[in-house]
Amino acid sequence: MRLLTTLENEILAKKFSKYLMKEKIENTLDVSLDSKNKKNFNIWIHNEDTIEKAKKILDDFLIDPQNKKFEINLNEFEKKEEKNEDSLKIIKIVRPRNYKLTIFVIFTCIFLYFLNFLQELQLIKRYNFQEAVLLTPLQKIFLYDLPEYRVKLDDIIIQYNLGSEKQIDNPPKEAQLALKDLENEPSFNGFDQILLHKLQKKRIETGPLFTSIRNFEIYRILTPILLHIGILHILFNMFWVYYLGKLMEPRIGFFRYLAFILISAAFSNTAQYLMGGPYFFGYSGVITAMLGYIFVRQLSAPWEGYNISKAVFYFIFIFVLVMLVLQIVSFTMQIYNPKFILTPGIANTAHISGALIGMLLGKVSFFERRAF
Repeated sequence: MRLLTTLENEILAKKFSKYLMKEKIENTLDVSLDSKNKKNFNIWIHNEDTIEKAKKILDDFLIDPQNKKFEINLNEFEKKEEKNEDSLKIIKIVRPRNYKLTIFVIFTCIFLYFLNFLQELQLIKRYNFQEAVLLTPLQKIFLYDLPEYRVKLDDIIIQYNLGSEKQIDNPPKEAQLALKDLENEPSFNGFDQILLHKLQKKRIETGPLFTSIRNFEIYRILTPILLHIGILHILFNMFWVYYLGKLMEPRIGFFRYLAFILISAAFSNTAQYLMGGPYFFGYSGVITAMLGYIFVRQLSAPWEGYNISKAVFYFIFIFVLVMLVLQIVSFTMQIYNPKFILTPGIANTAHISGALIGMLLGKVSFFERRAF
């Protein structure tokens, strides 16, 4: 669906909308308020194939709206008029700039990013490391789960001064024994690792699931979405939070938008944890949920005004698909060469599961455009 025009005169807007219907051009008329509470009447074209024809008619209409060819038999559209009136009453008091929760999420994520960055610098300085190899206090709190294995690994890193990833992969002899003993520590790192070890015909000691959550740290189901590692990570995600949030929040309202975030975060985080283990952060699962939701609403309820180009959906779909293909290739190669890693640390299960839960919520009436 695409916005054709916005008119200030209600009578002319209704007249033009009816004429388009007469010309077999499906459209929706709704009302929005600008920053000065002035009504604007928006005409949306449902089928993009008819947009050029509608534009030509609009040009003629704006030149001479009183032309006789635009006169309509009112009885012919009486029922449609009643339906449109109901729609106008619902939509007209939605304020387009009400996205406080979106701004709050962005500022919270940015604040936590810099706080975590400062903690990384402090740890590097304290232990004279070359890079950030320890979990920060913030990361320990925000991880979906904090296995005992990871706590012990950090202790070994500090004890033997393993200040870089290279040193951890190739530790001195005195640290090798401690790391070898740690390998016997049961730890859940995702069902993909269990499957990989079985295909490699290797024995794996997997630990219990949801250890921290079973200790009543329920908040961990949600917290991974708020923390980001790397400047590109947070810039990319916060752009999408703003772009999509300012579309969703004014339409479904603060509390339903909050409920959407919580549901999609819990679902995508849990799916990612089960597939790949607890070591992931980022808002991307919720972002793909928002895209999935908007995709469904554009198809099923075009009058709600989600006017996102198909190119946006294609871009995200191709990105997720490419990451999925790379992960499958990497997984296959690791069966024969355990050290082979092709993909960066991208939580693609969160992307896919987020999109699925978003599309499902797009079918739930509770998350339709809000009415007052």
